[in-house]
Amino acid sequence: MAPLARPSWSYRVLRSHAGVASVAVGVASVAMGLTRPDWAIVSAVMVLQKGPDRISGSIRGLHRFLGSIAGVGLFAAVHAAQPGPVGVLLVLMVSQFFAEVFVPRNYALTCVATTPLALLLGDSLSDPLGSTVLSRLGEVAVGCGAAV
Repeated sequence: MAPLARPSWSYRVLRSHAGVASVAVGVASVAMGLTRPDWAIVSAVMVLQKGPDRISGSIRGLHRFLGSIAGVGLFAAVHAAQPGPVGVLLVLMVSQFFAEVFVPRNYALTCVATTPLALLLGDSLSDPLGSTVLSRLGEVAVGCGAAV
C-alpha cells in the first residue's frame, strides 16, 4: 500500500472538535465585544482535550467553570487589597504552588489557582475590576458552554 499524503493543517484543525469549538468561541467572543477571546478558546480546548466524551467533558466543563468563578473571586480579593510588588509576587508564588499541587487530582481546584495567576500575569491589576470580572466570566461561560 502506498503511503498517503499527510492531511493539511487546516483539514486537521477544522475536522477536530477542539478546532471547530476554538474557531466558534473565538468568533463569538469577538462578536460579543469581550476583551480576551483567548480565554474562551482555552476554556473550550481544555474541556475537549480528551475528545468529545459527553460525561467526562461535562464534568470537566463544570470543573472549569466553577473553578474559574472561584478563581476570579480570588483575583477580585487580591485586586481589592491593592498589594505592592512584593505582595503580587507572593500571590503569584502561592498560586503557582497550588496549581502544581492540584493539577493531578482536582481540575476545579487547579482552575481556582490558575485563574488569578493568569490574570496577574496578564497585568489585570491595572484594569478596572468590574469589567475584568465580567469579561472573564463571560469568556469562560462561552468557552465551557460551547464545549459541553
